[in-house]
Amino acid sequence: MFARPLDLHSKSPRYLFKIYLSLIFWLPIPLGSNRAWAWSIMEIWIFAICLIWLYLHIAKKLPVSPAFKKCLPIIIIWSIWFVVSTIQFIQLPSELVAFLSPNIAAIYQSSEAWGEVTSFPLSVTPYASRVEWLKGLSYLLIFIMTLLLVESRNRLRKLAWAMVITASLQAVIGILFLFSDTIFGQLFSSPHSPPGAASGTFINRNHFANFLVMNLAVGTGLLISGVKDEHRKLSFKALLTSFLKLFFSYKAPLRILLVIIVIGVILSRSRMGNTSLLLSLSIAGMFALYSFKVKRRTMALLLISFLVVDLFFIGKWVGLEKVVERIEQTQITQTMRLPIFQDSLKMVGDHWLFGAGMGSFPTLFPRYKSFEVAVSFSHADNDYIEIMAETGVLGLLFLGVPALISLFMGFKVLLNSKDPLFKGFSFASIMGVIAMLIHALTDFNLHIPANAAIFMILLAFPWILQGETRG
Repeated sequence: MFARPLDLHSKSPRYLFKIYLSLIFWLPIPLGSNRAWAWSIMEIWIFAICLIWLYLHIAKKLPVSPAFKKCLPIIIIWSIWFVVSTIQFIQLPSELVAFLSPNIAAIYQSSEAWGEVTSFPLSVTPYASRVEWLKGLSYLLIFIMTLLLVESRNRLRKLAWAMVITASLQAVIGILFLFSDTIFGQLFSSPHSPPGAASGTFINRNHFANFLVMNLAVGTGLLISGVKDEHRKLSFKALLTSFLKLFFSYKAPLRILLVIIVIGVILSRSRMGNTSLLLSLSIAGMFALYSFKVKRRTMALLLISFLVVDLFFIGKWVGLEKVVERIEQTQITQTMRLPIFQDSLKMVGDHWLFGAGMGSFPTLFPRYKSFEVAVSFSHADNDYIEIMAETGVLGLLFLGVPALISLFMGFKVLLNSKDPLFKGFSFASIMGVIAMLIHALTDFNLHIPANAAIFMILLAFPWILQGETRG
């Protein structure tokens, strides 16, 4: 049985936690923070939070949270990667570059006087690699500060509410701008999202949908945290009464916000956004049903309400059939993504160990592009392929294995804990992480700062819960 140290008061200052929450609220507003000036603000913001916490830790003996201590091996693995990956943008002897990555050496050899240049970076775009390195470090710091600042049950709920409110606001913006002919609707409409699709303040409707789905997972987990798995069997009438109390109690506003987010996802017309919502909810829901030993029927009613009420009735009202039509009409052989995947894999084959350098894809991909189209490609439309192309198999393992371990810890908490709060937030982590992993197959949401930051927070949830001792 899990003990409850999260019941204790937080030791870190309240103002620092509020600054952290304000960052979460800000991230999606400036185009998902997917512009240099916007992600620079993110970097300065999270670095400032870390420096303040570090000063308090040294000067005022602010203790390290149990979650941080429990997650230390994961943090060390990611930190090792950030040290190792600096070889992508620092100067190395040309002989060493030729040994580590012959294809990178060949690229430099073809563009420089080989005999005169004695050192090269391991990246074909060292400046872009430095930029991506700093962004990645910011994501790691967001993960760490989540572990250090979210120390109490109250703060965990406040973080969840902040994420749900942020996503619902994005959904409202997307809905209003979609049906608005005013100057504001035209100002925020994205050229990357076709007419009739909501995208909020994001550039791309798929990134908008992914952001909403991950935060929807958090709201669903917050709702589930109100389902108490009592050690007594209840009649169907009592179960129905308990279910209705859950919806018409103080959580009624939460349920309304979740409906708004679902409408936003559907109106994005994103095929993979809606698919990841359905699949992640179903997978996490099955494990949640198994984890509730007594109140399975209440949990089943809760999940059915999402699938039937939200996705069917509300979905039918706002045009879910248009998303279904897009999915039905999709043929993988006729999409642009398939040749991009195929050519990107050739790039992976040439730079399979260390990659061609973080941020190098738009520069190097034209060398491998086998089809003619008057469009430049900044990303591979598949996060896994792009990560391998830019960081190699080594980078994929260093970055991916800790994420999978965190997902496993989420399943562990969900199945073993009897605390409804722990069950709810482990569900949120599982659903949100799976949604991202599914969507990453056909998009580059992990390269969108607002989405990547939310993903890191979801990965931190199981460690906050596993930061507890057994007793």
